[in-house]
Amino acid sequence: TNDPSKLTTGKGGDGNVTYGTITTISESPLVRDLIWVGTDDGNVQVTKDGGKSWTPWFDRSDNPKLLHIYAIRSIGDELYLAGEQGLVMKLDKTAQRFKRTPVDYQGTFFGITGKPGAVIVYGLRGNAYRSADGGESWENMHLAYQGSMFGAVTAGAPCVLFFGLRGNVVRSC
Repeated sequence: TNDPSKLTTGKGGDGNVTYGTITTISESPLVRDLIWVGTDDGNVQVTKDGGKSWTPWFDRSDNPKLLHIYAIRSIGDELYLAGEQGLVMKLDKTAQRFKRTPVDYQGTFFGITGKPGAVIVYGLRGNAYRSADGGESWENMHLAYQGSMFGAVTAGAPCVLFFGLRGNVVRSC
C-alpha cells in the first residue's frame, strides 16, 4: 500500500505496514503484464497492465477467514494459491474466482510446485500433498523429513527436491 495512514504501527510510526504485506507474487507465463499477489491479510490482487493498476479480489476468493496467503503459482494454464490452516485454492477461470480445494491438513503451506497433471503443495513439519486431478483430491506424500520446507523444484519426472530448515534437501520420487 502507498496509503500513509497504513504505514504506522501505532507505536511511534516506524513505517511498518500493519496489514496488507505482500507475501507472494506470480507473473503469468501465458499473458503479458498479468501479475498476481497474495497478502498476509488474505487478499489477492491482480494487475493486467504490469503493475500500473491493481484490483483486489477479496470478494472473489473462498477465504472468509482471511487466512494468510504464502504462495501463488501457475502450473500449466492453471493458477493455485496456498497458505495457512491448509488453505489451497484454484482459480476458476469461468467464474473468475478462487475456489477452495479439499486438503486433509490444517497446517501452513509455504509453497506450490509441479507440472501439468501433478500439483504439489508443501510447508510445515514436512507436510507435502500431491494432486493428480487438478486439485479435486490430494494425497499425503509422507516425506521422511519432518522440518518445514520453504522451496521445491521438480527434478525430472516424477521427482521433486524439497528445501527445508538448516540446509536440508529431500528428494521424493
